[in-house]
Amino acid sequence: PTGKLVGVVHVQQLLREPPNMQLGRLVADDPTVAADATDREVAEMLASYDLLAVAVTDESSRVLGAVTVDDVLDRMLGVGWRTRRKRTTPT
Repeated sequence: PTGKLVGVVHVQQLLREPPNMQLGRLVADDPTVAADATDREVAEMLASYDLLAVAVTDESSRVLGAVTVDDVLDRMLGVGWRTRRKRTTPT
């Protein structure tokens, strides 16, 4: 209700825990990125912590969104990479 980030829960950990495990016991205090983070800063954060996604927060720790590995790859590969890939794929 406050919009403030409490923490994250990793999918692999959810899969290993019993179904009756309280979610609050699994919350981790992983790092976040600021809205003005550079592409490189976001990529380094994901790589350093082996994350699939990272939360984007403001100065008050309110969640603004998230950036995924797919987002970083799309940004780094540039516009039209998907159509270029289709043309070069052998049939």
